[in-house]
Amino acid sequence: MKVLYVASNPPSQDTLALDREQSKLDQLLGRIDSAGAIQFVWRPHTIVEDLSELITSEAPDVLHVAAHLSQGELILANEHDKDVPLSGTKLNEILEANGHHFKLIVLNGCASADAAVHLKKVSDFVIATTEIIKNRASIVATATLYSHLARGHTVARAYESARAMSRAIQLEKLDFVLLAAEGQNPATTRLAEPFRIVACIPKIDKRIRKGARPYSEKEIADVGSFNVDFGVAGAPATTRQLVFFTDDEDIAQCAEAEAKGEYPDYEEWLSWIVRTSPTHGEIWIDYPLPYKGDLRWFATITTVDGRAFVTNSLLGDALHRYYIDEEWEGPLSPEWKTAVISCINLLRSTIGAKRVKKLK
Repeated sequence: MKVLYVASNPPSQDTLALDREQSKLDQLLGRIDSAGAIQFVWRPHTIVEDLSELITSEAPDVLHVAAHLSQGELILANEHDKDVPLSGTKLNEILEANGHHFKLIVLNGCASADAAVHLKKVSDFVIATTEIIKNRASIVATATLYSHLARGHTVARAYESARAMSRAIQLEKLDFVLLAAEGQNPATTRLAEPFRIVACIPKIDKRIRKGARPYSEKEIADVGSFNVDFGVAGAPATTRQLVFFTDDEDIAQCAEAEAKGEYPDYEEWLSWIVRTSPTHGEIWIDYPLPYKGDLRWFATITTVDGRAFVTNSLLGDALHRYYIDEEWEGPLSPEWKTAVISCINLLRSTIGAKRVKKLK
């Protein structure tokens, strides 16, 4: 997700805390967004004459505007450092004429809600304030919003978190609005894909897609193990190699070899190396194996430009992420949701990964 952060602070206006806001965001995203799910393009001294060209050249998903407002109009500077008042209608005209459609526009300025209502034609979502916002609350709101989006949270969750944090920081009255274009649902929309491990049970996927009945809790308990596919999502397009591995001591083949006094083939049974590029950010280990218990997997990717990213997840969490949190197979019926959670709970009840009989 690319964010174009534009700020305009004419000499006639109070100073915006732009350096502090950029520093806070850089530090925060550096900790939580190692794979670069969010890319910021900083333009802290934008003049109105350059706005359309910036949007054309950068083609951002998100337009973040930091500016003062007066009587519902954004105050931008021109090339002569003079004030240029922009109403929501005028800003919409500029953006519509540009032709670029945004996933999100953030108007980070005092009482920007009146201007925001005019921007739903050019953006799926618009976030704005209804009151005066102080610099400190503004910094907190911005950092909270983008940290949640970077983690892959929905627009609604990121917005509510940013709203709550900034309202806690600012003692004076403060509130925000989240506007959605027709047909857009902020409760289900995610704008960024963090680098993460996901897992699925292929036979369950097939039954869901065929509309077959869910496995009963008794069937799941009787079988006791599940063939599981592992993969990563949110991998950078420049990924060159993926290494998947676990340090679990209960992988059956290793345990059996150690019991016989033999040297286990750790490389074969505890790791996979895949040299490929991601498809829509995904790389899957196309080699499902049956697991009886929970265990932790690690994934490391290297990129063509010499970067490396690492993530990890328990098996149960990776399955929950796939089926429940992110709904890769679509919203599950109550019966299927119960069956999936039963599978996950059975895995979580046992530590280790013994290979045993398979689901039929």
